[in-house]
Amino acid sequence: MMDIIKISHYFLMFYLIVSFQIFADVIPDKYETDNLYTSANVIDICNPDAQSHNFHKDTDQDWVQFYGLKFEKYTISVDKPGIHCNPAIALYFLDQNNRITQIGETQNTGLEGISEEMVWTCNKNEVYYVKVWSLFVMVAGDDTCYSLSVHDSSAATNGRISGVITDKYLGSPLMGVNVITNIKRSAISNKLGKYRIFNCRQEAGIVLSTKHIHYLDYTTTVDVNELVVTNKDLVITPDIDSDHQQGLADVIWLLKHISLQDDHYSVASPVKLSVLIELLEILSRK
Repeated sequence: MMDIIKISHYFLMFYLIVSFQIFADVIPDKYETDNLYTSANVIDICNPDAQSHNFHKDTDQDWVQFYGLKFEKYTISVDKPGIHCNPAIALYFLDQNNRITQIGETQNTGLEGISEEMVWTCNKNEVYYVKVWSLFVMVAGDDTCYSLSVHDSSAATNGRISGVITDKYLGSPLMGVNVITNIKRSAISNKLGKYRIFNCRQEAGIVLSTKHIHYLDYTTTVDVNELVVTNKDLVITPDIDSDHQQGLADVIWLLKHISLQDDHYSVASPVKLSVLIELLEILSRK
């Protein structure tokens, strides 16, 4: 009987030690907080450097977003999972009622320490959201790290376009601007306004177009050299009421804000005389 008690005691101690190691919180990955689609970070398509994530606590889930192009095939990969990491992948978009809606089935092999991969063909130019979480919700902490990447079916070329997107009048960097090219490449600007497009072929006159609900569409061209990173900063014009033209509502909003403190960057937005003149000219035409 004593032997049984000793064995039970040792088993309990072993269980507690293992449980402590598994449940112990670790430092959150650098992409936190990203537990909701509304706080999803941008993931660059075909970026050779995968994002490194972990499940630092048992309620953790990681969201990223990318701009998908119609008819393109995308591969969402969770690689190099830790021995306690059992990741699941799901894909979402916002429907016409602005509700987050899942596309297809959740991808999960049901095994710890095994990579996951979701292959999907896009049927509409749209922002898509990826959620990655642990299938075993009570497992977190050490050895739950993984690498996350999104690739499309484009040929591997070395050309790359990079730049910062800013507001024409406020000068502030803009997050969430969709960038589309005429060579089937796409990107979204991140929290610092930076966008990056990978796998661009060397070509002159590549067309870049931007789309954002509160900014006028903008189009420009860029010459890409595969031997260097091609820098192309973009400055886009506000369209506050989303009517695809500058009007009185836009001017009133801008006049209210150009001299106020910018909430996101905590610095006073510079006001140029040329900006005021341009706004007054717009007002005079109305």
